Amino acid sequence: MWRTQLAALPVGAAAAWATLAAWLEFAPPEISGPRLWLAGTLAAGVDILFHAAPWAANGVLAVAAGSALALLLFASLLLALALPLAVYFLAHELVHVLAAPSFGLTDRSVIGLWPAGGVAYSHYDGEMSRGRWLAVLLMPFLALSVLPLGVAAVSGWNSPYLAALSLVNAVGSYVDLYNAGYILFKVPAGACVRLADDGLFFRRG
Repeated sequence: MWRTQLAALPVGAAAAWATLAAWLEFAPPEISGPRLWLAGTLAAGVDILFHAAPWAANGVLAVAAGSALALLLFASLLLALALPLAVYFLAHELVHVLAAPSFGLTDRSVIGLWPAGGVAYSHYDGEMSRGRWLAVLLMPFLALSVLPLGVAAVSGWNSPYLAALSLVNAVGSYVDLYNAGYILFKVPAGACVRLADDGLFFRRG
């Protein structure tokens, strides 16, 4: 079964093996500065649009009306938002893990919490083929964004909650998509990839 961990940084296992000449280090350029700010703002905006906007409107109306009961209800609804968001983040990381070798049912699969960053993360403590790495990175986007839209298109079932999940997850998957694109174009086909404390490494198969 997978492991859980609480870490100061979202990193993998110790990388003594990485000193071997067969392994080459590579790392996608960090998404920082304006790009990180823009992506984070967009993700927050989408989340607010689909989840918090109606409650915020109710809160403004409650203030205008001076209703203490309505304000209490508004605060309760905002607190209730934390639960579905926590479930979503866990589901996103679980999908990553299920795409790992043995469906993540080994102690090499890790689900962790990075308190400083305020995010959950998943990690496979071992090497994987380039193709498997791409599958692990892309699976949450496919399962939680593309699949719901496909189901809605085929079944004709139009759910605002399904649309919200699909869109919020798509925006939240920007780092996964960025890293997948980098690996696709920078790591040769047939290579093995491994994550370690020092970064990402690959060796030719």
